Amino acid sequence: MLFLLLNIDNQLYAIASQQVVEVLPLVILKTLPHTPKYVAGVFNYRGRIVPVLDLCQLMHDRPCCENFSTRIVLIKHCLSDRNETSKSEMPHLVGLMVERVVETLHISETEMVDLNIEV
Repeated sequence: MLFLLLNIDNQLYAIASQQVVEVLPLVILKTLPHTPKYVAGVFNYRGRIVPVLDLCQLMHDRPCCENFSTRIVLIKHCLSDRNETSKSEMPHLVGLMVERVVETLHISETEMVDLNIEV
């Protein structure tokens, strides 16, 4: 499997590449009133309004720095309670703002360890 590696406060995290739509440079976001601090705003992605979550704010209570390496990782968001008849709909998209998108990692499924963590 191929993973996109993210570095948040010197901790490595991985997102399965099947979930990643695109890695975008930091764009100007439209902020929304009355939202949690970790909602950085929204932007127009090919005619669709996409919310962006600031992972540094969410995980460490500080906003992402606007570095050259700060990116928005656009991912497909799956809703577990969706019925099977709506498969023809376009997937929901969510942007994850991250300071450092490090690299990709390819590992086989036999090397993966199940930590029994549910999200």
